[in-house]
Amino acid sequence: MLKKTFSADSTMDRIIKITDNELYHIYNRGNNRQRIFNDERDYLFFLSRFGEYATKYKVTIVVYCWMRNHYHFILRQEDGGKISKMMGTLATSYAKRFNLINNRNGHLFQGPYKIKHIASDDYLLLLSAYIHLNPKFGRLVKNAGDWRWSNFKQFREEGFLPQSKNTDEGDLHLRGNLLLCNIQPIIDAAGGIKKDYLSYVNEYTETKFDMAREYIEKGFLYLGSNLAKGNLLLR
Repeated sequence: MLKKTFSADSTMDRIIKITDNELYHIYNRGNNRQRIFNDERDYLFFLSRFGEYATKYKVTIVVYCWMRNHYHFILRQEDGGKISKMMGTLATSYAKRFNLINNRNGHLFQGPYKIKHIASDDYLLLLSAYIHLNPKFGRLVKNAGDWRWSNFKQFREEGFLPQSKNTDEGDLHLRGNLLLCNIQPIIDAAGGIKKDYLSYVNEYTETKFDMAREYIEKGFLYLGSNLAKGNLLLR
């Protein structure tokens, strides 16, 4: 169980040690904010490789959402796992294919991926909601659950277990186009009930979403910590 404080430790993994069984926010965007996914085939290739490498490098997927020009993950490195190796292999494999089919050269991503250690339940809940709501407040879909390239369906729909061992293709934890994740840490942070997480997410307004983004990106709110705790954190 994480601490009941509101905090994240922000740095790059090349200068910190990634600790087994801890949660991390991993994210990156396209170079010059360009698109990194052009069509369904790109998303499906990224999904298949990510599922394969997560298994190979002993990384548990908790949350993911892939937008047109950036991606977000919440990941946990299991005993003996290697998040850094998995992410490096994924980026190389995906960028090589993307450049080949689009007849382009150069860097696809805006430098190395970014990583933040998730140090509390409150921050985990805030971050998960922010990630899942990216497509909605990015004006790509009306409801967060309508975005195909996110695991929010595991919370919204019945029949998706917190952690599924059912696979459609080898070691990939797939059900259709959904990469099944271990969402139990999010459920626990929300009080142990899946519907409470849904209620928390559904309470987000665009203003609250913008506040969450400001905190996640900068580590503080210009509007003041009391407002942040009153309007952003309390469930």
